[in-house]
Amino acid sequence: MSEVITKTLQDFDLDGMVLEMWGQLPPHSSKNAIHVIKHISESFRQKDLTLILVIPPPVYYEGKGSSVTREEFLEIEPMVDAFSLMTYDYMATAPPGRAGPTAPLVWVESCVKMLDPGRKARNKILLGLNFYGYLYGKLRIKAIVGTEYIQLLKSRTAQIEWNTDFAEHIVLLDASDGSTEVVFYPTLMSVQKRVELAKELGTGLAIWDVGQGLDYFYDLL
Repeated sequence: MSEVITKTLQDFDLDGMVLEMWGQLPPHSSKNAIHVIKHISESFRQKDLTLILVIPPPVYYEGKGSSVTREEFLEIEPMVDAFSLMTYDYMATAPPGRAGPTAPLVWVESCVKMLDPGRKARNKILLGLNFYGYLYGKLRIKAIVGTEYIQLLKSRTAQIEWNTDFAEHIVLLDASDGSTEVVFYPTLMSVQKRVELAKELGTGLAIWDVGQGLDYFYDLL
């Protein structure tokens, strides 16, 4: 498999690959996954190709653990050129219907420090930066991108608040049934806070996803 992937990248004159597999692993299969990553890495190194591995955060909402551990991070680190760390979707493990931040700043920082407390591989961590957000309604949760966010602000009565605990803006929207819908979507201030955090931690950034954000977000990068 590694030889086929390597040849395909070379045939299309590509620099490397972003590999996303960890989040889809069945339970107790990390050893097999690391074995696969090792073979891909060896093949890539021979051809000077770049390997970036996408990994989930070590914890989610209220400290619920994920499928990656510090020990696995340290074992894989020599095999890859970088980790794309998914420091977003914090509420993925929250009770159904509960509204909350996409990537609270304290949590983002703790994820990096949990994986690399000694700052030995920070230069290989790309801090996940979401350019999408979520709308929470009475009966729905919907992922939204920049164009949808602007349309919501244009078409609804909105109240925007800055939450210092999350370092994210919260938008309260009047719904047609009289209820209030809540939106968490990045703003210049929230993006700037995360860019500053990445510099402080000594990491890079990985945007999810280019094209989903507002054009002026890139002015901060």
